[in-house]
Amino acid sequence: MIILITFMYISVLLLIPIIFLYSYQFNKLDNKKVSYKYKYIKLCKFMLVDILLGCIVIFLIIFVFPSLTWLLNEKVYQPESEVLNTSIIKPLSHSNDKIYVREILDNNGGIYIINVNNSLQQYDSKSIELVENNLYNGDAKLIEENEYNVYELKGYGLITSSVNDMYANIYLHNPKKTFLKKKTQICVPKNSIEKTN
Repeated sequence: MIILITFMYISVLLLIPIIFLYSYQFNKLDNKKVSYKYKYIKLCKFMLVDILLGCIVIFLIIFVFPSLTWLLNEKVYQPESEVLNTSIIKPLSHSNDKIYVREILDNNGGIYIINVNNSLQQYDSKSIELVENNLYNGDAKLIEENEYNVYELKGYGLITSSVNDMYANIYLHNPKKTFLKKKTQICVPKNSIEKTN
C-alpha cells in the first residue's frame, strides 16, 4: 500500500507539467479573437487530451516502470526479516522505571530477565540478541522474527526498495526466499540493563 502511495505521489508530481500545458493552451486560446463556442469546443478537446496524457503517465509510473525495473535490473539473494511477534517490555520494578533488563552472568554466558505482560521471563544470552538504542525510550520491546534470503533487486535505494516491496516482499504469498534462522531481539534504551553475578 505504501508503495502505491509513493508511486502516486511521483505521478502527481509528473502531472504538474500537464497542468501547465493546459494552462498554456488556455492562455494561448484566450488571446485569439474567436467565438466563445469555438473556445469552448477547443478547451474541451485540450482537456480530454490532457486527461488522457495524465492517465498514460500515471499508468506508466504505477505499472509499467516498476515492471520494467523488476525485469531488467540485476537480482540477488539478500537477507530480509519477517516480524512474527512484537511484545512490549515493561520496567522490572515500579520503583526504578529505567531498568528493563537484568543480566545475570555465569560461566556459560548468562541469562536476561525481562518483564513481558507483567510476567518475568528469562532468556539465554546465547539465543537472543540484546539491542540497546535510545530509539526505544518508552518503547522497549521483544521482537521475534524469521530471517530469509529473498531473491530481489540488488541494492536498497528508494525505487529499488519500492519495486522489491511490490514483487519480492516476504509478506507476499510466494516470494522466492530461503529460510535462514529464527531470531529474537530484546530492544531497550541505553543504560537500562542491570548486571549481576
